[in-house]
Amino acid sequence: LAWPLCGLGDLHRTRGQLMRAQAAYEEALILAEPCHDVFGLSSALIGLARITAADDPKGARARADQAVELGEGVRKVPALLTRGWFELMNGDRQDAREDASRGTLEACPTGSRKSASGPLKINCPPLSPRPGPLSTWLTAERTLAFSSSSTRRVWPL
Repeated sequence: LAWPLCGLGDLHRTRGQLMRAQAAYEEALILAEPCHDVFGLSSALIGLARITAADDPKGARARADQAVELGEGVRKVPALLTRGWFELMNGDRQDAREDASRGTLEACPTGSRKSASGPLKINCPPLSPRPGPLSTWLTAERTLAFSSSSTRRVWPL
């Protein structure tokens, strides 16, 4: 039951309704933790990390780390991209590059750039020593892109 709430949280987040998104993600965590629903946990942690980044960067980073440590298959790439995004925004280009590389390998396990999943790219605004205003974070979030050889779709992660 946690993952539909995460989907609702994602919808609210992409519409800029961050309080509603946070409520949905927190409710999903409450439902997922007792039964160790790894998919629901990782989805909620990723969502919470993204919407609380401007107000609580340390807590948001810890949530992104937790999501990566869970290692849930479907949510592994978004977890790596979220953590890589925090690393890049904090000036740690090497760790961001490593997470992006790991994400690429997870999305494209055969190593072939021509596979259906294609390469991953992280496009971020110029680095700053501290997170900027919420609008900067939302802009950076919307530029995380998944591209394949035949199409380019921007996913609001």
